[in-house]
Amino acid sequence: MSDDINRCETTYIDLASKNGKCTTQWLLENRNLKGKATHPITNNNKITMFICGKDGFDNIAKEIKNAKKSIDLCCWGFDPGMELVREQGSWPRGETYGDMLISAGRRGVKVRLLVWFDWYAKQAGSVNNMPGFTHENAVWRIDGWQEKISINISAENSILALRKELKNSAPHNENMVSALAALGIYRKLKEEDVALLARREYCFSWYRAAFSNFLTNVEVRTHTGDTKSIKRQLAGGGESTARYRALFY
Repeated sequence: MSDDINRCETTYIDLASKNGKCTTQWLLENRNLKGKATHPITNNNKITMFICGKDGFDNIAKEIKNAKKSIDLCCWGFDPGMELVREQGSWPRGETYGDMLISAGRRGVKVRLLVWFDWYAKQAGSVNNMPGFTHENAVWRIDGWQEKISINISAENSILALRKELKNSAPHNENMVSALAALGIYRKLKEEDVALLARREYCFSWYRAAFSNFLTNVEVRTHTGDTKSIKRQLAGGGESTARYRALFY
C-alpha cells in the first residue's frame, strides 16, 4: 500500500512484560480523507460479522434467494458445485451455489460474480480456486458450449445424465475413460465415484456456459492480483502466511 493509503497508529508497550500488541490495517480509511475520497463511506450500510462458516454460508444462501434486483459477489475463489446449505448423503447434498445463481438470474435478478484469477500464477500451478476452470477439468462430457444445451445445466441433470451414460455406453465413451484415468479409477464405480464425476462435469459445464454468457442474467469476470506482493506475503511466515494462503488459495 502507498503512504497515502496506510494509516499510522500508536502502539503502547507494557512496562512489566515489555510487550505490545497491534493489528494489521484491514480497511482503507485513508482513502476517505477530505479531498481524497476515492471510496467514500456512505450511510445506511449494515455489516454483520460471521465467526462460524456455516452461519455465513447459510446467510449467503438466504440473501441469494431473497434478492430482488441484483447480486454482487467478489471472492478469491468460486466453486459452482459447493452446497451452501448441506444435508446428508453424496453430492449434491443440497442446492449448489451455481444452481442458486442460475435460479436468481432466471427470475430477473442481475448476478455479477468477480473472481480473483491470475493466469501466470495458474501456469505456475499455484492457483486452483475455480473447480472446472482452473482445475478438475478432465470431465466425461463437454457441455455448456451451446446456448440451447446450457439451459439444462443443473446438479440434478448432471447426476441423471451420468447415470444414463454409465447404463448405456460408458465403456465406449473416450471422454469417460479419460476422466476415470484422471481420477485414478480403474475399477467398478462406487456411489462416491459417480458423485465426483458428476460434480466435475457440472462445474466444467457451468463455467463454460458462464464465460460464454449463456446463463441468463449471470455475468462472470476475473481480475488479476499483484503476484509479487502475494509472493512476499506468503514468504513472510507466521500468521500472515496462513492468512494469505486462506485468502488466495
